[in-house]
Amino acid sequence: MRQIAENISPNETELVPELTDAPTGPAKGSYVLVLHVLEQRQLRVGKLGTFRFPAGCYLYFGSSLNSLNGRIGRHLRKEKKPHWHIDHLVAKGEVVEVWAAVDGARRECEWAGLALDNPLATVPAKGFGSSDCRTCPAHLVYLPNWPAVQGVKRLMRRSSELHKIWREPAESALDWVSSFC
Repeated sequence: MRQIAENISPNETELVPELTDAPTGPAKGSYVLVLHVLEQRQLRVGKLGTFRFPAGCYLYFGSSLNSLNGRIGRHLRKEKKPHWHIDHLVAKGEVVEVWAAVDGARRECEWAGLALDNPLATVPAKGFGSSDCRTCPAHLVYLPNWPAVQGVKRLMRRSSELHKIWREPAESALDWVSSFC
C-alpha cells in the first residue's frame, strides 16, 4: 500500500487534512506530480503526438479549482481511461511524490517557469499539459536527477506555501533516490 505523507501511517487511505473537503467546499489549488521514469520510453500522448521520454525525473504542474483531492486521487490511480496528457506518462512511470498549495490559485504556469529556470530542465513534449495555456511551452518538465528536483522544490516553497502531501513507500522511494546519488 502507498504511504500518503511522512506523518501518516501506511494504512491511511486519505490525503492529508489540508486536502480534505472543508465546510466551505472542496480544497482548491495547484499541485505537482513528481514522477520517475526508470528507462527511456517512446509514448504516444493522445492527439499531441509521439515523444521520447528519457529516464529520469518529471514534474507535472496542474491545478484544480473543483476538488484538488479528487484530481490528485485520480492521477494516483493506475487503472483509468486516459483523459489528460499526464495519464499516458503515469501509466509508464511512477509517481513518487505529490506537492500541493491549497490556496485557491492556479500556479502551474508560475511553477513551470521556476522549474524551467533550472539549467538542467528541459521540455520533453511541447504542449504537454498546457493545451489551454498561452504562455508556457509545457506543464511537464524533465530533470535528470533528484538534486535538481529538490532545487526546484526549494524555489517553489519561496513563492507559495507548498506541502508534500504524498510519497511512495519509504523502501521504494529510498531505492529510487539512491539511484541518483
